[in-house]
Amino acid sequence: MFKLLMTLVLTSLLNIAIADDQATFDGEVLTVPVVNTADQVGQYERVQFKVAKDGRWDLIGFTEPRQATVETISINILESFPVQVHVLVNGYFSSGCFGLGETHIVKQDNQFNVVVNSTTLQTLELVACTQALVPFEVTVPLEVNGLSAGVYQVDVNGIRDSFELSVDNF
Repeated sequence: MFKLLMTLVLTSLLNIAIADDQATFDGEVLTVPVVNTADQVGQYERVQFKVAKDGRWDLIGFTEPRQATVETISINILESFPVQVHVLVNGYFSSGCFGLGETHIVKQDNQFNVVVNSTTLQTLELVACTQALVPFEVTVPLEVNGLSAGVYQVDVNGIRDSFELSVDNF
């Protein structure tokens, strides 16, 4: 598990420059906001390493967020140039204790892999939560500026669809 996580973190550091949240280092602890690979988008968040006295990095913590349940996605191509593409995601949380967490996107070739995570809104041990499904809707913009004309696949938490750019978007 540790070797897999280290490999994912090191791979993620190569892509961190394009992420909204940057890795931080306070002199002792390196915090990586999210570890993304093409196959494991958003599986590990808030990954922390501490520098040991012998110079190695020790993993001291990470979270494995729960993916939100997605029922449908709708891809909207906005009438603009350059073209903008938004994915409207509809789903639900299993109870009132959960809300929208982080959304992560990895593009590889003509495939956008999107993960919408949920987050715990309250401490489950201290507060009773509604046991009813709670629907959500979120719009996820895709970075399509600079893409060539063609068909692109989109996967959001296992729900798939596609869209076509009829002309180069640059």
